[in-house]
Amino acid sequence: MYDENEKYELNNDKKAPEPKKQTSMLSAAFMLFVLPIVCVFLGVFLGGYVAGFMNSYFLAFKIAGGVIGFVLAVVIMRIFDKKAKNDKPDRYYWESM
Repeated sequence: MYDENEKYELNNDKKAPEPKKQTSMLSAAFMLFVLPIVCVFLGVFLGGYVAGFMNSYFLAFKIAGGVIGFVLAVVIMRIFDKKAKNDKPDRYYWESM
């Protein structure tokens, strides 16, 4: 972000800029695209496993497991989105453009 030379060049009356909280684009892409697919497949697998354990109808348990996995993925994405948001909106200045 800032060189060590720039840190020392700041005057005492100026405030040092605070580092922004940034969310990694790789983790955001994973949460948006990969996590729902993994949760649905895991839910289908676990639904089939539970159906085999209970000697019940496989298809209904697989569908229910997939739906539960998808709902769980949506809840996790919502929590991640709330934590990733910045409290303060970005400000743009003419000098930086």
